Amino acid sequence: MDIPKLRADARRTLQGRPHAKVLWLFLLLGEIPFLFYLLSYAANLFIQAIPGGLNARGTLSTLAAVSSALYIIYFVGVLAAQLLNYGFAAYLLKLCRGKNGSKADLFVAFRRLGHFVGLFLMTFVLEMLWSFLLIIPGIIAIYRYSQAVFLMVDDPELTPGEAIAKSARMTAGHKGELFRLDLCYWYYFVLLNVAAGTIYLYNLSAVAALGQEMLLALLCGGEVLGFLVSFWLVSEVSAVRANAYRALRGEYAEAPETARTADMQD
Repeated sequence: MDIPKLRADARRTLQGRPHAKVLWLFLLLGEIPFLFYLLSYAANLFIQAIPGGLNARGTLSTLAAVSSALYIIYFVGVLAAQLLNYGFAAYLLKLCRGKNGSKADLFVAFRRLGHFVGLFLMTFVLEMLWSFLLIIPGIIAIYRYSQAVFLMVDDPELTPGEAIAKSARMTAGHKGELFRLDLCYWYYFVLLNVAAGTIYLYNLSAVAALGQEMLLALLCGGEVLGFLVSFWLVSEVSAVRANAYRALRGEYAEAPETARTADMQD
């Protein structure tokens, strides 16, 4: 796998930002779950702020139910954001093959909702189980199943289990290369994890009794950082991964303008 070539071709594909409108839509839709999280946070603050509690007014249970509903919507939104990630990967795979993509590609996972939700849950559980052994087996599992989403995009007939099995066969002997490919963007993943870690820090800060304004600033600051980092590099990282998938399928030797989906040899 020629990593410098994969990266150079990804940049060439994105030159002139043909994906700009789809990128903005992808990032803005991805922020919706966070808005519901903030609304739930605000509801909890309101409950705590009223002196004497709300039991006497008979509204505590109503506000608590609203807050819980917002949390549920938030977690559903997180799942929807993951489905959008699948769609963005499918869109960039098209671009890397020299084809025209569209905003509709973002929602490819929603058109086969059961299959892609099943894929998300199965890979999440498998990666967690391997991670229980030690961190290294967990990382290996991430790369073992990393091609499943591309396989399902290419073949609508595949079930999640079949896609996971094919991904495991496809990445046999190549997981180290895929890891080195991601390592080229170590700063991107570090910054994303710093952004995601603000929620963990937020919970620690709550124990430390920091002011609510500081907690809210910490939470929003992390989200803004994640948005900016994603805007900066998510397209290139996703395009490089799409090219890696094409290389594993044996189609990458073809020029981007004429590349076509090749049958993977099991």
